[in-house]
Parts: sequence; C-alpha cells; structure tokens
Amino acid sequence: MLTEMSRFYAPAAVRSKRKEESARALLRGWCCSLVLLLSVSVFGQSASVPDSSALPSAPPASQLTAANSGDVQAELNVAKAYYEGMTVRRSYPEAVKWFSAAAQQGSFEATAWLGSCYLYGRGVPQDLANAAMLVQAAAKADDPIGLRFLGVMYAEGQGMPRDYTKANQSFVRATQKLDAYSFDQLGILYLRGLGVRKSAFHAASLFTKGARLGDSWSQLNLGEMYESGNAPHAQGGARNQSYAMALKQYGDSAAQGNKVAAYKIGHLYEAGLGVKQDYGQALEYYRQSADHFYPPAQVALGNAAELGLGTPPSTVYAYIWYSMAADQGNDEAEKRLALLKPKMNADDLQQARTLVSQMEAMRTGN
Repeated sequence: MLTEMSRFYAPAAVRSKRKEESARALLRGWCCSLVLLLSVSVFGQSASVPDSSALPSAPPASQLTAANSGDVQAELNVAKAYYEGMTVRRSYPEAVKWFSAAAQQGSFEATAWLGSCYLYGRGVPQDLANAAMLVQAAAKADDPIGLRFLGVMYAEGQGMPRDYTKANQSFVRATQKLDAYSFDQLGILYLRGLGVRKSAFHAASLFTKGARLGDSWSQLNLGEMYESGNAPHAQGGARNQSYAMALKQYGDSAAQGNKVAAYKIGHLYEAGLGVKQDYGQALEYYRQSADHFYPPAQVALGNAAELGLGTPPSTVYAYIWYSMAADQGNDEAEKRLALLKPKMNADDLQQARTLVSQMEAMRTGN
C-alpha cells in the first residue's frame, strides 16, 4: 500500500523509482523497439507505448522568448516543463538551467525545485548539502514547495537528520498553503504513526483533501484505503461499495498518468473486485501502466501471456514482459523467468532471447 512517492517509509519503492530514473531511457528505447519488431502489441492490438520523441523538444516559442527576456514566471514555467516531461521532452539539465535563472531573480519556488534537483541528482551531481541550503532558504520564506521538500528531506533522512516530527511540522505548514502533495505526505505520517499518533481517520481525511485538490497520489492512497476496507467511512459497509469507491479514486489518479493507479484498476478487473471480472479491461489498464515502465504491470502482462488470460497464451511474450520487469530489478519477474524457462521449448526460448537481443542491439545501435 501507498507505493511510489511515499519514499520515506517504503524504501523498496524508493529504490525501484530511483533505479527507474536511470533505466528510463534504456527501457523507452527497448519498448519502442518491441513495437517495431512485433508490429502489433502482445495481445493483438496496436501498442500504445509512449514515445518521448513525439513530444516537442522545447516549450512554445512565446514562452521561451519571455523566459529569455528575464520574465521570472516564464523561466519557472519553462523549467517545470522540462522537469516534468509531460508537454516537452524531459531534460533535467535544461530544468536546472531555468530553475537557476528564476532563483537568481528571487523566486523561492524555483529555489525549492532547484534544491530537489540537487537532492536527487537530476541534471546536476547529487549534492545533499546544497540541496539542504536551497530547500531551507525556500522554506524559511514560507514557500509551499520549499516546505514540502523540507518535510520530505526530514522524513527520508536525506540531507537532514531523519525527524518525523519536523517532517510533520513542515507538511502542516505546506498544507496550510494548500500544497496538494503535502496532504498526501502528511496523510502517510498519520497512517503509519510516524511523528504523530497513528490515525486512519486523519490519514483518510488528509488524502481526501489532497484528492479534491487533484493530487494523484492522494487519490491513489485514498483508493488503496477503500480497497483494503481501511477507510473509516468504508468500514462496516458493503465490500462492493468500497471497491467502487476505490475504483473511482484510482480512475481519477490514472487519468493524470499515475501508473500505479492504472495497475490497481487492472487488478480490480482481473480479480473481479467491485466490477465484473474482465480480463480484456484488465489488460488495457496493465498496458497503460506498463507503458510507463511499472514493473508489477509488466509482470501482470507476462502472467497473462503465460496463462492465456484474455489473450492467446505465449511463453515468448511472457518471457519478454518478465525480462522488461527483471531489468528493473523486480524480484518477482526474475523468479517467474526462472520458472518459465524450463517450460519453454528450445525454439520458443531461442525466439524470445533473439527478440530481446535484437531490441538491445537496436537500442545501442550495434
């Protein structure tokens, strides 16, 4: 529960995300090569692998012109566009360049984001001391993004001594300024009883507030509380109703591109929890998640291919999906690969290995 962004209490998820950052370029090339090699998706429909090359390489000319002329807000907008990689091709070095420009003109929000770049080594070598200095400067100015990252640093013990009480204080101040993501992080503290008295009620209340502000992680985590039956207002009610409420939150989150939420929806359809069991729908959502390189979704697709759930069985494609997840260090995928290989005949195993080798060759140009 509460995966991905909840770094400070889920170190395995943290390691997976950070490993993903370094492997993202490799996997994107690998997935796109898979499309070229197979022409159609594993399940007989056109594959919807996101291709960063389809995004423009730079923000709109008018925005760049304003940024180049010294408009602080334009500089910040350009930096965030490069940082997020949703509307232009992600470029952390470019993000650092423009965050630095805006910070030099007194933008504390830009100062906070620049601190996060040093915190995680995005576009610059990781420098925890510099990260702490920048984030603290923004937080001291009462900037909500600065307060958010200061809370994260205290909670993670990165650049600051781990201190959940101080993390709580920073997140509270950020939520008072309606920083949506901080509602999620504060909710996690209450759910886990970290620096505060454990309270599922307070956690659900905070996730609800963050979800209403449009934070996809609050939506995800609230959905997980509903799915598990741990949301206070879901306890004692019909399980199907609880699953339906989970599906609503997951849907809102997935609509914003949250890969974990898309995977969760796939699981509900595969298991028939709150909805009629539908392998076809499950595979669609697993694909959405796998398109964003989420290993559990890739494992789920491999399992579907191996067992023929909603698709003709194929050990070759199962091998490929498991391999993609295993390359990200997913232990379950590695175990499944080890169990799958003895079941494959020599021709299928050779074909799967050849396809993986061809994809790697296409990626490296060798």
